[in-house]
Amino acid sequence: MGRRRARREPPKTLEDAHANVQAIAKRQVENDSRVKTWRFVERVVYLVVLVGSYLLYYLIGKLNEALSLRSLF
Repeated sequence: MGRRRARREPPKTLEDAHANVQAIAKRQVENDSRVKTWRFVERVVYLVVLVGSYLLYYLIGKLNEALSLRSLF
């Protein structure tokens, strides 16, 4: 099973909230391995959707062409 994150208490003062925002801003998420993995998965999914939609477009065009050839029957 996966790790669970510890629950954090909401900030009690405005300074605590500013400190949390600054800590998040300092993190570089582009270097996180999980972010890199999900970005790769996102690109693969987009590529599969693009190829699948092109194949569907091609097959619908061929089916339309085949159904419009009534002179062969």
